[in-house]
Formats: sequence, C-alpha cells, structure tokens
Amino acid sequence: SYEQRCLYQTCNPNPTRCTFKYCLSEIAEVGTLGLEFRALSYASGDMKYAEAVNRTANELLSFRTWDGLVSRRFYVKEKMFVQSSDVGTGPGTDSYYEYLLKQWIQSNFKAERFRVAYIEAMSGIKKHLMANVRVRNKRMPILGQRTNNVTLNTELHHLSCFLPGTLALGVY
Repeated sequence: SYEQRCLYQTCNPNPTRCTFKYCLSEIAEVGTLGLEFRALSYASGDMKYAEAVNRTANELLSFRTWDGLVSRRFYVKEKMFVQSSDVGTGPGTDSYYEYLLKQWIQSNFKAERFRVAYIEAMSGIKKHLMANVRVRNKRMPILGQRTNNVTLNTELHHLSCFLPGTLALGVY
C-alpha cells in the first residue's frame, strides 16, 4: 500500500522514530492508552506514565478537527487526520469521543481540555452526523457517517450504539 504503518509509542511519543514515509495511528488506540497509562500512574504512584500520555493528548488535541469530529486514523509526523477516512461514530472513532469524557472524569474534572473537546465533538455530531429520515411515515433521527466530509451515509455501524451511553454519562 502507499501508506506504511508503524506503532505510535504513546509512552514515549517521538514521531521522529517512525522511519516510514507515512506513520499512521488509530485515534481510539491513543485514547485507550491514555486512560490505561493514567490509571497505571495512579495505581503505582509514579506519574511518568500519565505525563507521557498527557504530552500525547496535548499534541492530539492541537490537531485541526472538523467541528470536533475526527477521522479514525491520523498521520503522526504531519500532525493531521487522514482526510479520506470516514468521519463518524463507528469503529475507530466511537471510543475516542467516549475517552474524551472519561479522561476528564479520570482527572477529577480538572483537565478542562478533555471536557471542551468532548462538548465540541458532541456539537459536531449533532451538526454533521445527525439526519431525519422517514420510517413508516414518521420522521426519525438517525446517526450516520461521512466520507471526505461530504454526503451523509445513514448506514449505522454497530459500534455507534455506544454513543447514547456516552451522552448519558456526559449529562450525569
């Protein structure tokens, strides 16, 4: 393929170590490691793990988004999301939105950057990924995804079913 992959080492974020032309990482993977490494710091009392993923999170949150929405993959060196990738709440991105909220909660509600990013993402979902469709002569809201930020595809991915729980937790 024209894009080579490498593992993005969240615990030692140094994109210069990636020797491929394109170094890709999955957005959900970074969120997962963020939660786990912070929990490891809290459990061990050694904050070096949390500090490492905080640097990575700060970098990631500095990437340009589409009203808070992200694609599932991003270029590590170029610090940008893959434009041809789907934007939605399905595989690869569902966890990212959930982890924004959980990282804010995990910080004892102190890491405002995660709360702000979560709210922006939920607004982006409402603005760009929600549509009303006609089902049995009734208008029903549906969640979709976009490819290349254009036409909304209302085919629902199975992992999108977790978004209502994330919204409920955000309200709580």
